[in-house]
Amino acid sequence: MHGQGDVDPDTTRAALRALWQAQREFHVDERLPLDRALDEREHTGDVDGYLAELERIMAAEPLDVDAWAHLGNHHLDRAWAAYQRRATRVVAEQLDAAAAAYQTAVAAVELSLPIGFNGLLARDKLDNRPVHRALHGLASALWWTGQADTARAAAETMAWTNPGDTVATMYLRDLDAGLEYPAARALHHDGG
Repeated sequence: MHGQGDVDPDTTRAALRALWQAQREFHVDERLPLDRALDEREHTGDVDGYLAELERIMAAEPLDVDAWAHLGNHHLDRAWAAYQRRATRVVAEQLDAAAAAYQTAVAAVELSLPIGFNGLLARDKLDNRPVHRALHGLASALWWTGQADTARAAAETMAWTNPGDTVATMYLRDLDAGLEYPAARALHHDGG
């Protein structure tokens, strides 16, 4: 028997359960669509669903730099997988698709910046990370397709907009050393 002011544990548990259920039913997912797509791909492995969501995002917002950069990353990763299988034709197709996505991302950045912009885009600022993702990918795709001078320009842009960018420094060093992209990637991703 409970006296006045006593809390019935069963009533409390039932109330908490009802509150939790209501929050679950009315939860608003505040993640960005791209973050949801990345999480879904990570948890389910549904690459086709991920690509369809990227296409939907880019159709709704053609200047979404991050969506274009992630599409480029998808194709660059597929090119690397094909390279490891020695599937030369697939490598070329995937590199073309990656370069096109990254070039679109960089063009979207250029269209989004104020005319005459010559400032920094520090990577430690969350909103700038897609820019660097796109430049990094573009440099990678260009370098891999033998366009070392254009890849160098992309890496120099990375370094100029974000002084201290270790990836840009590494790319410029490896380009100066005459390394081909697959050798540099294997060195840095697989061997150190």
